[in-house]
Amino acid sequence: MENRLGGDRYYGFWSDVPKGFRPQFEIKVAPGDKVEARMDLQPSGWAVTLDDLTSNTSRTIHTRYGSKDDFNTCEWLQENPVYSQFVHTNYPTLSTVAFEAMTLNHRTPRFKYQEAQTLSTQNDTFFVPTHVRHDEFSLVAARGSALAFLDDVYIEDELGAEFFESATQGIEPGNITTNTYIAGLAFELPLLQSQSWPTHVARPMKRYIANQQHLESYMEHWLQEPAGERLGNLANVVKELLQADDVTDRVRSHLGLPPIYG
Repeated sequence: MENRLGGDRYYGFWSDVPKGFRPQFEIKVAPGDKVEARMDLQPSGWAVTLDDLTSNTSRTIHTRYGSKDDFNTCEWLQENPVYSQFVHTNYPTLSTVAFEAMTLNHRTPRFKYQEAQTLSTQNDTFFVPTHVRHDEFSLVAARGSALAFLDDVYIEDELGAEFFESATQGIEPGNITTNTYIAGLAFELPLLQSQSWPTHVARPMKRYIANQQHLESYMEHWLQEPAGERLGNLANVVKELLQADDVTDRVRSHLGLPPIYG
């Protein structure tokens, strides 16, 4: 965790449900340090060890939380930094982040690239995970056509997020949310059309652009429908969105990017 309030401070922390998901600061770390984290399930609960291998400091936390539960997920997250629950701030500056010596249940886990996600920020910084090789992978800055694509679609992704979330939950998006999404599509299209895409990307990109144009027109017509009809056609809207995601994932695959949602 990076804490910018009252001076730059960095910590390794532990949290769980009984702690209200509030971080329990355990060891101090510094940017660039090599750190190691281990979780071992023991009869009395979990033993969580955090090591800063650079400064040679270590701390082990014992907790009974989850000692009788089964778990089936292991993942690394770069979370949105916030001032408060609903006020986001900028991501910290990242260099290449490397993960190595990964083990799960005493074995090297087998991750598929389809399970990865990109990290997109509002300051034109985008990071992409490499493929897992043996027991390691890195998070590296996007480059070339992959960077151009992530940059071009970022605004549309941001403006359309609320629309997608509402629609896929069966909640009719309001006029403002729908118009915001349409504005995002309109903003994205000329950017994509102005790029010179590599030969192997040109055909799927052409289909992607055509599909986004179709979505823009489709949403404009849906917005003009009477209120009762709009809600009744919401399932068709969701179908259109999911089909668009399939087209997007094909483009991302040609650009060497993982799928939208991992």
